Amino acid sequence: MKKMRCLFWERVNYYRFSAYGLTLKKQEGNGEFRDDVTFEQMQMIYNFDKKLRETLIYYLESIEIEFRTQIAYYHPHDFGALGYKNSSYFRLKNSCKIFSKPTRENRIESSGKESFIIHHKEKYNEVFPFWVANEVMSFSELSKLFRNLLRKNKIMIIEDFKDFKASSDMVSSWLRTLSYI
Repeated sequence: MKKMRCLFWERVNYYRFSAYGLTLKKQEGNGEFRDDVTFEQMQMIYNFDKKLRETLIYYLESIEIEFRTQIAYYHPHDFGALGYKNSSYFRLKNSCKIFSKPTRENRIESSGKESFIIHHKEKYNEVFPFWVANEVMSFSELSKLFRNLLRKNKIMIIEDFKDFKASSDMVSSWLRTLSYI
């Protein structure tokens, strides 16, 4: 007998898919689905979530890269390539953990196969300028870094975005929210 193939199950793990049905179960009872729930409805919810994530990632990547670029330009411009090692160049002196030596080394080590990391390890004796350290940060760390920049640096970054009218506190909040997304 020829084995029938269910293409959906070959692409999506049952455990992952079953989470999309949690809100479709009866309120009372033993976890049964409501009578009007179909497999196709769960599939539609799954596909909607997938498309939403793809759309968000597309726009989030643009925002992340643009902010990463502006921060990597303005901070070293004012404080030098290694200025991130000096806590007095940040708003909160004790919240520079993302640039602390152990954190920075762990992040760089986990990105160790990247050609720009190998280049700086070999050619510059593992001295990483701000724009390199900036590239291995997560979006969450980037949002924390922006929040901790000196006000004048935040304002310069925000002003670089044409037709963008928002306070540095608002932008900090938006970046933090977007990092959660």
